[in-house]
Amino acid sequence: MEWHTDCIVPKSRFQLQLNSQILLLGSCFTEHIGKSLLAFRLPALVNPTGIIFHPIPLSKTLVSGIHQTHLLKDDVFNHAGIWRHFDVHSSLSHPDKNEFLQQLENAISTMHATWQKTTHVMITFGTAWGYVHKQSGHLVANNHKLPASRFDKVLTTIPEVVNAWTKILQLPEAQNKQWLFTVSPVRHLKDGFIENARSKAILLEAIHQLESIHQHVSYFPSYEIMLDDLRDYRFYEKDLVHPNATAIEYIWEKFTSACMQQDVIQWLDAYKPVLAAKQHKPFFPETKEHQQFLQYQQAFVKRLQIEYPMMHLEDDLTFFA
Repeated sequence: MEWHTDCIVPKSRFQLQLNSQILLLGSCFTEHIGKSLLAFRLPALVNPTGIIFHPIPLSKTLVSGIHQTHLLKDDVFNHAGIWRHFDVHSSLSHPDKNEFLQQLENAISTMHATWQKTTHVMITFGTAWGYVHKQSGHLVANNHKLPASRFDKVLTTIPEVVNAWTKILQLPEAQNKQWLFTVSPVRHLKDGFIENARSKAILLEAIHQLESIHQHVSYFPSYEIMLDDLRDYRFYEKDLVHPNATAIEYIWEKFTSACMQQDVIQWLDAYKPVLAAKQHKPFFPETKEHQQFLQYQQAFVKRLQIEYPMMHLEDDLTFFA
């Protein structure tokens, strides 16, 4: 008997190659995919302005990166002695205002530089519920846990999401890239069960409309895999909201099968022994046996270098030195 209903994901129009440059933006699920891509030495930039859940502020930040325009300084504020910005995550913050502004400039500059050579873009929407800052009227990316009285909570509509992202997807430089959109499998239950369902429905329909309009847009069903394939709480963390390591690995395998060319999949298999070896923690590193282990790993990495010269494995050689 099958223990689950397998979500069959067909081959996507979005196909990663070994020389692809990938830009990943959006919710925390983006971080999981990006972390795996980076672990396998695939060129990727992940959330340079931090995690952003809402599609409208996310589009605004991407536009700033594309055109290398500064984020509005009016949205910079100090709270509890720390400088922050409404358009970025709290991971970008600093007690010194000048240092913080430099952080913002560096993040946008990094995104712009990566955008110039990006071949593939992956976007993960988290929620359609957003917060409008009453004083500025801006729909913020992060309310930074300020008092709720300073914001109006709003539910963004499907046309608003579609219009914001169509403006980006119609840019000439955007049409030369492959785009993959997905909806985060993390349920925002703090909004409420019904409210979360409404939010996810808006995001799903908006993406499918974008996919039907733009030939360079594809959809990956991470949300459906989690909710309809892995429909069991054993695949969740203790908070019963976030996917656990087993679920993330399962979705990653679906992603690689659907969204990677065969030579990339072969590279993943070839490099897995290196990742496993790097997890090895010797009790006695000075022993002859451990030195032989290091020599074997160095020889293995050198063979990979010959077979995959574009993967830049110098750090691995240093690791096993």
